[in-house]
Amino acid sequence: MQDINIEIKNIPKTDAIGVFGTGPFAVAFKKSCGELFKYIGEHNIQHGAFLGFFYDNPCVVPENELKSAAAVKLTTEQLVSLKLTGDEPIKHIIWEEGEYAMFIHKGPYEKLHQTYEYFFKTWLPKSNRVPSEKPSIEQYLNDCTKVAPEELITEIYIKLN
Repeated sequence: MQDINIEIKNIPKTDAIGVFGTGPFAVAFKKSCGELFKYIGEHNIQHGAFLGFFYDNPCVVPENELKSAAAVKLTTEQLVSLKLTGDEPIKHIIWEEGEYAMFIHKGPYEKLHQTYEYFFKTWLPKSNRVPSEKPSIEQYLNDCTKVAPEELITEIYIKLN
């Protein structure tokens, strides 16, 4: 794998709504996406970027226990106007402010693990940085239903201590 450009970015607190899932990422996340976009469509919610929150390391946590959430960005005003009670299938998710390593994966989602491996096994040991225990966040820059898998672009954010 070629070197990946990694930038350090300060990210402001960002509100999102999402659907949580547990299990293999490929299965649970896909199911959460379906539930999220069904809810958004039924409630005519205008939203920002599509996000994925991944709470566990798949190299350490058993596959059936992996936690993730499919989410979309909202403004604070949009979030308030939804008047969520907690009984809905969607939940408020906060992308915490802070310093993040950001890098881009281009290509199929099935190969994202290669980009993560480069970050954790090559870049991170040389960087003298320490990742936090917060979830990794993926921001999907194009639509997997409209572009070929080789053309998918995903920004990956890892919060740093």
